[in-house]
Amino acid sequence: MLQVNRYILRLLAVAIVFGSVSSYRSVEPSYSAPLNYSSLIASSAESADVFVESENKKSNNKDYKGEVSPINDDLLKYLLTLTGLVVIVCIIKISVYVRDYFWRSSQKACDALVESAYVKCENKDYGGAIAECNAALSIDPESGNAYSCRSTIKWELGDIEGAKEDAKIVRKMLLKEAIAQQRNRTKACDAFVESAYVKCENKDYGGAIAECNTALSIDPESGNAYSCRSTIKWELGDIEGAEEDAEIVRKMLLKEAIAQQRNRT
Repeated sequence: MLQVNRYILRLLAVAIVFGSVSSYRSVEPSYSAPLNYSSLIASSAESADVFVESENKKSNNKDYKGEVSPINDDLLKYLLTLTGLVVIVCIIKISVYVRDYFWRSSQKACDALVESAYVKCENKDYGGAIAECNAALSIDPESGNAYSCRSTIKWELGDIEGAKEDAKIVRKMLLKEAIAQQRNRTKACDAFVESAYVKCENKDYGGAIAECNTALSIDPESGNAYSCRSTIKWELGDIEGAEEDAEIVRKMLLKEAIAQQRNRT
């Protein structure tokens, strides 16, 4: 067996002792005697030394079949587990940092190229401006600013078809972003509506109305929120208010049905 670094093993043993102190206290709350840190550290360090000396003797005597005592075996397992966890956490943090760093760097480079393209366009250097936009898109193919800038330049050059194509790409990007934002709003709105129904079942009508109002502040076109508020107002005896919200829901459903019919035709 290879020689084991005595000092690293001692250091990890001490770290395990300190990390285990809180678990000892939580498992045995009735333990009243003060914890002797010195003895724990000394004991762990001594176990590490025994393990190192034993393994070094086996290595020198070419005794590779000797078994480690259960205590030292458990200690080694703890050390390996601790080391593995530390390595995994470090790898995750480093990968996230590197990803964010390169993303920010690419965004800055892309924005700088688009800005340069606008400057060249103002100076009538349309060829250079197009080249800057293409360079920006090679860095970030999802850059709406680069497509928008290139569309403007193509329009100036009289390339109406090319300008329309880039403008269409920008429109699709904006639509995709709007849909994503709407989905997020819908999820948040539905959560408040669900909370309103729960509060209504618990007779907390004031809280339920507040949850519906919050949902409508997030998504003013939420039929679920209006329907829920209509039900709560009906429970409170506010018949007129309930009918108003129900009428809004009816108009929304009618509008949606007309839109679907137009899409089918």
